[in-house]
Amino acid sequence: MVIQSIIHVLIAFFFFLACYMKMQNISEFKYEIMTYNVIPRRLAPLAAYLFLALEWVIAGLFLFHNKGPLKEVLAVGLLLLFALVLHIKKSGVQSCTCFGELSWLNRRPIARNTTAAAVILLNAAVVPGGSFLSAVESSFVFLSFVLILFLVQARSNHQQLKGVKAIE
Repeated sequence: MVIQSIIHVLIAFFFFLACYMKMQNISEFKYEIMTYNVIPRRLAPLAAYLFLALEWVIAGLFLFHNKGPLKEVLAVGLLLLFALVLHIKKSGVQSCTCFGELSWLNRRPIARNTTAAAVILLNAAVVPGGSFLSAVESSFVFLSFVLILFLVQARSNHQQLKGVKAIE
């Protein structure tokens, strides 16, 4: 049960991080959706917000150990959709802007997404269910990850501001 809770927290954090980093530069995300040429350009902003909402919902479903296959179906479906669209866009895509400025997470997005989908499916097949206590524990660990993310982002912003002041 502990291992499943850790996996759920990591999956939730993965989707939260993807959502958070895309929101940092939503214009770039909308533009990237346009470049895929899969949907009409005028629908790209709507698609961007729908994807962000879906990532947020998936993170919440995993974080709070939603019972049933909904979280796995949504997560695997979204990951494979992104992998398929990236494959259609350009075979052998080496990077994307899925995680904004976290370039090390943007490498090999097709392999990353298919591996994440496999982990989610394997986790669902091995250990079903969850409890309220594990959801509370997972929430604490997840919020710790989020706090670390915000602290790293604040430090990065502070360093950028120091660089700008030094130039002036």
